[in-house]
Amino acid sequence: MARRTTARGVVAALAVLTVVAGPGPLVGTADAGDGTGSAALATEKVFQSDRYQPRADRLYSAGADGYLHAQEGRSGYLWTSYATGTTTELGELSRLELAGYLGASSDIVTDVVSPTQKVVLRDLSSATSADVTLTHGTYMATYGAHVLTQAQDTDGSRTLWLYGGDAPAEGTLVDGWPTGITSNFQVLGGDSGTAVVGYALGGAQHLALVDLAAAKVTGDVTVSAAPAGVALSADRLVWYPSGITPVAHVLDRGDLTAPGTTVTLPGTEGTPSVGIAGGWLVVARTVPSDPSDLADESGEQLMAVPVTGGAPVTLLRHANSSVVPAPDGGLLVVGGADAGHWAVRRVTDTGAATPALTGLTAVPPMAAKITRLSLENGTLATDEADSSFMGAFYTRPIAADGTPGTRTWQKWDGLDTGPYATGDGRAVTFTADADPAGSYVQSVDRNDQAGFFYLPSAAGTLLDVTGRYAVVNGSSPSKQYVGDLGVYTDLQPVLTRSVTAASVWGTSLWTPGSGNGVVTARNLKTGATATTVSTGAPCVPKELQVVSRWIYWSCGTGGTAGVWDRTAKKNIPVPSGQVQLGDGYLVRQDTTTGTLLLTAFADGTATTREIADLPAGTSGGRGTTWTVDKFGGPVAYVDAENRIHLVSSGVATQPLSAVESETTGNAGESSAADSPWWQWRGLLSKPAASWTATLTSKATGAVVRTLSGGAVQGNLTARWDMRDAKGALVPNGTYTFTVTIPPADGSGRALTVSQTVKVSDGAAARHDFTSAGSWAPDGTGDILTLSSSGTISYQPGTGTGTLGKAMSASGWPASVKLVPFGDLNADRRNDILVRFSSGELRVYRTMLGQAFLTSTPHTSLGKGWNQYDVLTSPGDISGDGRPDLIARNSATGAVYLYKGTSTGKLSARVKLYADWKTYKKIVGVGDLNGDGIGDLVTQDQSNNLYRYLGTGKGTFSARVKLSSSWGGSYDTVIGAGDLTGDGKADLLSRDTSGNLWRNNGNGKGAFGARTKIATGWRGYKGIF
Repeated sequence: MARRTTARGVVAALAVLTVVAGPGPLVGTADAGDGTGSAALATEKVFQSDRYQPRADRLYSAGADGYLHAQEGRSGYLWTSYATGTTTELGELSRLELAGYLGASSDIVTDVVSPTQKVVLRDLSSATSADVTLTHGTYMATYGAHVLTQAQDTDGSRTLWLYGGDAPAEGTLVDGWPTGITSNFQVLGGDSGTAVVGYALGGAQHLALVDLAAAKVTGDVTVSAAPAGVALSADRLVWYPSGITPVAHVLDRGDLTAPGTTVTLPGTEGTPSVGIAGGWLVVARTVPSDPSDLADESGEQLMAVPVTGGAPVTLLRHANSSVVPAPDGGLLVVGGADAGHWAVRRVTDTGAATPALTGLTAVPPMAAKITRLSLENGTLATDEADSSFMGAFYTRPIAADGTPGTRTWQKWDGLDTGPYATGDGRAVTFTADADPAGSYVQSVDRNDQAGFFYLPSAAGTLLDVTGRYAVVNGSSPSKQYVGDLGVYTDLQPVLTRSVTAASVWGTSLWTPGSGNGVVTARNLKTGATATTVSTGAPCVPKELQVVSRWIYWSCGTGGTAGVWDRTAKKNIPVPSGQVQLGDGYLVRQDTTTGTLLLTAFADGTATTREIADLPAGTSGGRGTTWTVDKFGGPVAYVDAENRIHLVSSGVATQPLSAVESETTGNAGESSAADSPWWQWRGLLSKPAASWTATLTSKATGAVVRTLSGGAVQGNLTARWDMRDAKGALVPNGTYTFTVTIPPADGSGRALTVSQTVKVSDGAAARHDFTSAGSWAPDGTGDILTLSSSGTISYQPGTGTGTLGKAMSASGWPASVKLVPFGDLNADRRNDILVRFSSGELRVYRTMLGQAFLTSTPHTSLGKGWNQYDVLTSPGDISGDGRPDLIARNSATGAVYLYKGTSTGKLSARVKLYADWKTYKKIVGVGDLNGDGIGDLVTQDQSNNLYRYLGTGKGTFSARVKLSSSWGGSYDTVIGAGDLTGDGKADLLSRDTSGNLWRNNGNGKGAFGARTKIATGWRGYKGIF
């Protein structure tokens, strides 16, 4: 919540007073944003982390129109109006820790010019003042418009004098005041018309009620102990002795001699303060130095108990010790749920089951002390000393426009050093540890499954971090370690080397090379030297920082420094010192003047301007009191009041890029059976306004899915669940992922990244069982072959119309007939029907990445299948999404349909045609015309080729002739699925010479000219 500011210098009616715009009437606390703003930071942003302990705000008196108080962070005393919330600064006032010393029960504030000569009564309601000359004794208190002093007679007796109101200017003795009081008395409380005075006489303790208008004692009672405090209402006088849990004595104000009642004050620690609100005693307490509940450092509970006794109730979870009576019979207190909801509140007795609380004025929280800060790619990580009852690490998002998001507690700071934002949304700390396992870098997020690595050094310093890679200079032993924060298992450094200057950007570690000015970049993923740059530096750099195209080098403190522009291939001289590099600029602290200086160099020339005056004596430097967001973001610093400032660099950023990226997925894992996914993650070089990604089928060219998102800072992760826009799993195959990412600051072009996605856990594609590379389905049609020795082989299609290396399994009977089938049991793997010489037909559930073994799980579909001389699957012809089987009876020529069922078997047959003996080949070819329904081709005895298109209703349309004199030399014709990677069903044929031919489907129900793709296939007994 941003700290409230004051507008000073408004002249009040009284020349000595200044009216300021204070916290104002109580309203809801302004919460931080969610950090999702999209525009670039234009103006400086100022905000704070709230201190856990609320701002101190002590109440002294309450009048009809306002109240007197003193507030932490503001000098002197303050008068705040109930109606407007306007606060008048009264300046410093002389004060003793005595009840009513500054006035009570009215809008009059007493300025004690001299306790023995003069006080000034300032009526803040009417903006008038009156001088009161003290002619007797020493000033004690003011109640309403009445001033009380304590004088001493010649015999040593203490007397009570009254001034103001209708009293004479020289004052008047209080009538009925006891004689013989030889020790000082105390004014303990009262209201605008009555003062309660405690005194000792004859070894006894007394309380006297003094009528201020009449200037006389109207009641006196002996009490059993010296009162620590009193409370007065219209009908009751309450007093209580000192102690943590004292008993309060409730007396009838009209008859102090009448028997009273006692009430134990609620609470168990701290010193109580008590007030009366109607029929309730309201109790606030001070916070002890070591409260039993650390949460009570914000304040003990504010509690109330009936004046007649009974169970106490809690009014506020936390409150300070102020309890001040108001003229209306209520009380003013200060408290709330926490520092962000702290307020001055009125307590009244409405006759309900508990007293009523009414908010008057918000008390703004104090800013927490920031002991370290780091800002990268919109993640602000801080170490805050007093945001909670112990020091802790926090993170909060910072939007591209500088809007701070909600702060998140991460963990107690303990012995860790940090935090260090990494730029990918993570923040880490370094912990020195002499344990044999060594020191370690770890994420502050306890739920982060990665974000950790050990280093075999007992101590060290984190030198640099970008994204997943962090560089630590170990000191025992003295080695430099680079760790990968993105791994989950191997928690050791990926690189150990001698300590030199070093910086990491993306996957590149930049270090000094051989010779002056030479720096090299090592690819941390491959270990290879990526590039070597000669910066022109006259030394071996003692410090390196790399951001985007910029390489900052320095010859050491006070030495030469420059920035090498990798794009323009030129060196730009810049100031040296305590420097932090940004995108096109650097920031340094002038420790002599305390100023923060920004040097811009993106245009090739260094120009410097002052951006901040740091608090006097600031020596912590970068990472402690100021930092730079090198991912195209602002400068952040902490001011003298612990507020955080975000300042734009004013420098145009480089075009948006992916600093580091990777693709991951769960292909082949058990989880892919239910929830397959693939994702691209890229660490962006600066904030993005939004992103849109498309998944396009390589086979068809159609966009099957569009993904999108809003503003992003740090890692952009686009995850695809392998489904199309309708929620159906896409067919296995190759897809192109293209993501377009416009920058949030509008500087430079949108970033476009493309990746190839191999889907193998999607919906089964026709005739696809394996692939030549991973052995996983790839969307390309595959061939099954059977040798005379009983070896069945997958002959995987390459996607270019040819076949790859075979995957074979022996042990099968050479007499089997194979029917490559679709996914009959909905496990997203194509099945294979196998008919044995016994006439039994089995459905085999193929296994990912395995040859077609005899042990492949299977289910029997019954016997009697030898009656058919044709068994072929055109795909789904009934429109239910399941593969179907076409069978021809060898004796009659009748053609039957067996539909696939939801139980993974086949339904009872349905006759489609009475006699198809005229056809020597009937081939299920899949979807020929792109309507999603399976089709047939047939070859008659005259070698005419016909097409039968499926209707989607379990039948076929009338035949259409495709070709004459076709395939007379072919002994085998199969529908092989998509062999060429264009998404269209193709034909594969073998002639009697053993040549293998391919006819490409055109997607319109026909085929192109044949192409020979292999020879020597005569040896196969069967091709399926």
